[in-house]
Amino acid sequence: MGHHSRVEFADGAIQEIEGEVVTVFWQNPHAHFTIKTVGGDGVEAIWDLESADIVTLNRRGVPRDAVRVGERLRVAGFRSARRENYLDITNVLLPSGTEVVFTARAEPRWSDDVIGAIRTENDINVAAASSDSLGIFRVWTRAQTNLPELSELPLTDSARTAQDAFDPLIDDPVLSCIIPGMPRSMTFTGPHPIEFLEGNNEIVLRMEYFDHVRRIHMDEPVNVDEQPATPLGYSVGYWDGETLVVTTTRINWPYFDLNAPLLGFPQSNAVEIVERFKLRESGTELAYDITVSDPATFTEPLVLRDYLIWHAQPGVRRELHDCIVNTDISKG
Repeated sequence: MGHHSRVEFADGAIQEIEGEVVTVFWQNPHAHFTIKTVGGDGVEAIWDLESADIVTLNRRGVPRDAVRVGERLRVAGFRSARRENYLDITNVLLPSGTEVVFTARAEPRWSDDVIGAIRTENDINVAAASSDSLGIFRVWTRAQTNLPELSELPLTDSARTAQDAFDPLIDDPVLSCIIPGMPRSMTFTGPHPIEFLEGNNEIVLRMEYFDHVRRIHMDEPVNVDEQPATPLGYSVGYWDGETLVVTTTRINWPYFDLNAPLLGFPQSNAVEIVERFKLRESGTELAYDITVSDPATFTEPLVLRDYLIWHAQPGVRRELHDCIVNTDISKG
């Protein structure tokens, strides 16, 4: 299974189940395993359990052998509204009594012996302050997404119709590990860090998400219209004080995606994206504005202020994302 949206998982009450582990698939874009449960009537059922990607789990101290075939687990998670016996897991209680927290959204439920906990906001800010002289040129991890409501988007009628017909579990090309283009490469990074590197007349933006590399051309005289169209497009940047402003055109990625559930809007080759990476006064936060102009999708430019907020992450290294389409979890 490739990377997909979380739109299918309800935001309501957590469901708990207990059962024996049947298969384990520990690979990006999601760790995935199945357990067998037995109901009060003696009827067996197989549950598919999906968690975060293994890079995120490794970074939070969850070992790849945390879940083993044959063990009996207690599991909590959000149930899918689309697939039967399918959970987006948040917590797992191991036979040893150790609890594994699989997502940043969750708190421990059953045990004081916990792995997978994340650092506190205070820990992050204190550590980041030690390298604030680096400005934008360091590693950042998303701390907040300010997603607009669907009703707030100035969509054309054709764009609304197309998005209504879009099924994120079937139509999303990223399901097949097709590397996404702009703006999804920026708006859908999840917990994966990004890093700015200063090059010769360019800024290199390296992202853990799908191992993306964006090149932002600085002070380079070129006819942009003559550049080849690519999923990431052609980016030209300049400095407005300590704010990096980047204009990207020549994009041939077919979808405008913000984040779940705002996926599947059509995007034309005429799209222009202007990004502003704003280093805040604290030096430990980076705010992200995005303005998108595309007459095929929007009746007027879409302007999102502080859409993303990143925190500086000293000591964090980008890892290989290495997306794999897992078509048969029994082979995991």
